[in-house]
Amino acid sequence: VTVVFKDVEGWDTPANQILEIEEDSLATATGTYRPLNSYKPEIHYFTVEPEVAGQGDPVTLSWDVRDADEITIDNGIGDVKAKGSVEVILQSTTTWQISASNNFGENKANISAEKVEEAVINWFTSSNPEGNPVSLGNEATLSWNITGADSAGIDVDGDGEVDIDVDSEGGELSVLPAEEGNEYTLIAFNILGQKTAKTFVAVTALPEILEFAANHLEFLPGTEITFSWLVNGAESLTLDPD
Repeated sequence: VTVVFKDVEGWDTPANQILEIEEDSLATATGTYRPLNSYKPEIHYFTVEPEVAGQGDPVTLSWDVRDADEITIDNGIGDVKAKGSVEVILQSTTTWQISASNNFGENKANISAEKVEEAVINWFTSSNPEGNPVSLGNEATLSWNITGADSAGIDVDGDGEVDIDVDSEGGELSVLPAEEGNEYTLIAFNILGQKTAKTFVAVTALPEILEFAANHLEFLPGTEITFSWLVNGAESLTLDPD
C-alpha cells in the first residue's frame, strides 16, 4: 500500500488536509484529515441531577469535555478537569454555565436546577368535628387549603383515596359518615413527597323510642292521665298535647 500525502507543508495550519491512498494501482480512496486540536473543544455532556429539588437539597453536576485547554464552571465552581462531577447544595433556582476553550475557540453549555417548595396543608377541617357530631344519615362538609401541591386526595379510614382538585388552593367536599364515624386523611403530593392532615367526623344515632304509653286510652274530661316512656339516645324530650 502506498500512501501519498498532499499539501504536507500546510499541516501546521487549521485547514483540513487530504489523504490519497493507492493500493496496487487498482483502488483509490480519499478522506479528510484534521490535525490534532485543530478545532474547538467538544462538550460531550453537561448535566444536573435531579433537575428539581427543595431548598437545601443536594444536586450533582456532571460533565465530559474533549480537546479543551481550559474548562471552567461559573457560580462558584471554577476551573475543573475534562471529566468529573461536583455536588452543590441548592438554595434557589440556579443556572450553571460550563466554558471550554483552546487555541481554536470556545464552546459553552448551560444547565439549570429548579428549586421547589414542599406541599403545605394550611388547614383541613370538618363542619362536624369530634365533639360536634352529625346526626346519622346527615352529611358533613370537609374543607381544606393547600399550597404547592401537584395533586391531592382524601382517604376514608384507610380504604382508598378520592382525588380532589388542586387547581385552586381551597376546596370543599360533602361526605356521608358511617354510623361509627369516619376518619378522613388529606394527602397532598408534589415532587418532594407528601404531606398529610386528618380530621374525624363523629356521628350521633337518631333517638330510639322503645315505649310510650298512657294509663287510660279512653277517659272523661277532668280524668288524670299518666304517661310513661322509654327512650334511648335522646338529649331532650317533648310531649305534644295535640
